[in-house]
This record gives sequence, structure tokens and C-alpha cells, in this order.
Amino acid sequence: MNIYICKIAQKKWAIFFAFLSLFLLGLADNIRGPLFPEILSYFSLSSSKGALSFATTSTAAFVASFVSGAYLRRFSISSLLLLAVVLMGAGLSVMGSASSFEILLSGSFLLGLSIGFMGVSQNLLVTENVSAANQSKALSGLHAMYGFASFLAPVIASQAAIYFGIWRAAFFATAILCALFFIFQMLIRPEPT
Repeated sequence: MNIYICKIAQKKWAIFFAFLSLFLLGLADNIRGPLFPEILSYFSLSSSKGALSFATTSTAAFVASFVSGAYLRRFSISSLLLLAVVLMGAGLSVMGSASSFEILLSGSFLLGLSIGFMGVSQNLLVTENVSAANQSKALSGLHAMYGFASFLAPVIASQAAIYFGIWRAAFFATAILCALFFIFQMLIRPEPT
């Protein structure tokens, strides 16, 4: 039984969710930078050891990009995007609640997997649903959305910390946005073409 509130044209669905997911990716990817000093202080880390969290994320993103092809031979692009959002929310939640640096690294790994899967699914959603003449505009728009999210990430990080009184709040706030995205994607379905 499918539960959804509405269906929209496949092309509109693809563009809407590609842009919305890239906004999430921009927030999740850039929320860590402003929190890096807090992470180093909380876990008593040197800068080089703390940088392992970024290296872990990048490695996992590479692995996810690599295995995306095998996934897409069996499943749809929209399910890959949904998996990416679930992993992103899980990774951010783990990072926000980490009691040790090793747990933070596991959250970073989940975040990296989500970034790799999301990057592949976003690009495929655009290239398969936008005419060749308009693809460069659509891809430029995606990059602009990432830039906008990158601009907002430090603001969200600082305001969440001030409002909730803990530096971890930004991870949880972004994880909540992932949960909302998941709900929207479950409730708004593309019309079959």
C-alpha cells in the first residue's frame, strides 16, 4: 500500500528534490567547520587528530560514489536519494550524541556515505530529467543552492548553540531537517512517465 498526499510530474519532482537535497547536503557538509574548535576541545584532540573526522567523511563519500552504480542496477535513483537522506540524518545524530571520538568518527563515516550517495543521485536526477539545453542552468542552480546552504551553516551552528546552550545542537537541527525531507519524499511521489 502506497501512502502519499500528492503526485507531481516526474521532472518537477526530480528538480525539487535534487535542489532540496543539495541544500541539506550543503548544511550537513559545512556545519562541521564552525564546530571544529568545539569538537577539538570537547574530545581533547589535536588539530591533526581532529581532522580525521573530515578524512573519514571524504573516504566514505568516495566509497559510496563508487558503489552507487551497483546499487542503481537494482534500485531506483529516488530510493538512492532516500537512503542518502536517512544515512545523513543518522550520521548527524551520531555525531551530535557522540560520547567519544571513535563514535564521532562512525557518525562521520555515515555522513560521508550519505554525501557520496546524494551527489550521485542529485546529478542523475538533473541529467535524466532536464533537457540537454537546460542542464547547465540546472546544474549551476544546484551549485548555487549548495553555496546558499554553505552561507547559512555557520549561522545555524552559532544560533543553535546559543538557543539550546550546547554546541551539538546544530547536528541535531540538521538531522531534524533530514527527517522532514524523508517525510516529504515519502508523501510526494513522482507521476510515472
